[in-house]
Amino acid sequence: MPKTKKKPIEDTTLLSAGNIIGFIVIILVVIFAANLYTKRSVSKDQLEIEQRAQLLQNKLTQLENEVYELRENTADAQAELDEIPDFIYRVEETADGDSKITRTAVKEGREEMLVDSILTLAEIDSPTIELIEQSIFPTKGLIFFRQVASGSGADEIVSALNFWKFDANAMTIEPVVRLQNFDGNLLNLIWADSPELTKIAYIDGDDAGDDSGLATTVYVYNFLTEELDTVLTLSENQTFNAQSSYPLVSGDLTWKDEHTIIVSIYDQESDTEEGDKALIEQKEIVIE
Repeated sequence: MPKTKKKPIEDTTLLSAGNIIGFIVIILVVIFAANLYTKRSVSKDQLEIEQRAQLLQNKLTQLENEVYELRENTADAQAELDEIPDFIYRVEETADGDSKITRTAVKEGREEMLVDSILTLAEIDSPTIELIEQSIFPTKGLIFFRQVASGSGADEIVSALNFWKFDANAMTIEPVVRLQNFDGNLLNLIWADSPELTKIAYIDGDDAGDDSGLATTVYVYNFLTEELDTVLTLSENQTFNAQSSYPLVSGDLTWKDEHTIIVSIYDQESDTEEGDKALIEQKEIVIE
């Protein structure tokens, strides 16, 4: 009886181990690929989230800026509205050298006569006295007049500090006493009105009262606050009066702006060849 060949027995242990290893490798590759994909996906999502967050922040900042500008514009608009007076005042000179005052209500557009004679209201009956308008402050209802002497022999003499204040709220007119008292003797003054006519700066041309022409003090009067301030005082060897002999008075006193005065200072002890005092310097004075 012929012998049959036996089939070799397969090593199933090795085969099973190889399959397991291959399977594990496949799993690891899948896990790696999945992890890589997940990381890329997460990174992409995170980038999109960051971009959206930045976009939102930009829009929020823009909105805050718009709100800020709106508030600023509203504040500016309100400030402009606050500056609009309730009335507009008008001063008109009459043919006889007098003046009258009318006003118009801004909202209603209604015009009314306030004063038909300034001189009568001020109880001035001299034919040589006029009150010339100097400044109007409609938000406060105030009008200031400067008094001048006119007519025969007067030649329009301005008493520089002789002011009258008309108050539309009280319907009164009265002299600005602090200035009129100073200027009561028609002193020779160096003076200048501020650009907006809210102040007047002035210097007594002989403040020592000894006819030396020594002028050492600059005064500033504020019409709205009624404050009179001494803003600069010199030593006695310096003066604001350029003239070498009194009662001649001259000097350089000007306003650079509403808060700054420029004044020339001279040497009281020395004269130039022309007979005037020698210039030392020009000085700026800041008015608070």
